[in-house]
Amino acid sequence: MERNDGLRRLLSLAPVYRGVQRLIGGDRAVAFVRDVVLRSGDDTAVVDIGCGTADMADHMSFRSYVGFDPNPSYVQQAGTRLTARCGDRARVFVGSIGDAATVDQLPGGCDLVMMVGVLHHLDDRLADEALALAARLAGPTGRFASMDPGYADGQSKVARFLASRDRGQHVRTADQLRDLVGRHFGSVELTVRHDVLRMPYTHLAIDANNR
Repeated sequence: MERNDGLRRLLSLAPVYRGVQRLIGGDRAVAFVRDVVLRSGDDTAVVDIGCGTADMADHMSFRSYVGFDPNPSYVQQAGTRLTARCGDRARVFVGSIGDAATVDQLPGGCDLVMMVGVLHHLDDRLADEALALAARLAGPTGRFASMDPGYADGQSKVARFLASRDRGQHVRTADQLRDLVGRHFGSVELTVRHDVLRMPYTHLAIDANNR
């Protein structure tokens, strides 16, 4: 559920997507997501819903990593890279939220379930399916973490405009995102940041669990 008209169509190609991310400050975003949002360690079992090109896995510590994404181009690039670096500790595959065959390939009892840059592509119905899956995978002791563009108080006009032009058609306000995740997790912390990229942009980071 995303806009793929005009130049946005190019972003469905993995090399283009990764190049644009580097141009706008993806290195800074990676550092923020790794250190503030995800906070994984060598003993962490990770499931990445909507993993894309799985770039974050290159910067994380983990015991095991399983990711899935509906874009075959993204998955092919991610799989080749992760196999060379991590061997059988990391696995990615083509899959979709709500697909039984996808769910069957996912481990339960995860330490960390992540959705980075995913929820703003999903309408509330599909987001609820994804978050229900995340809650089941995390169980009573795991964490859920996400980061997406959003609308929030203190946001610049440029950041608001850029969020409105995102490929994802379901960019939410901070309150809307908190309420959405709160339907599935007992504890939800939301952080608003306007300074993660080199350009004006607003990110909403979620840290949730059922403890």
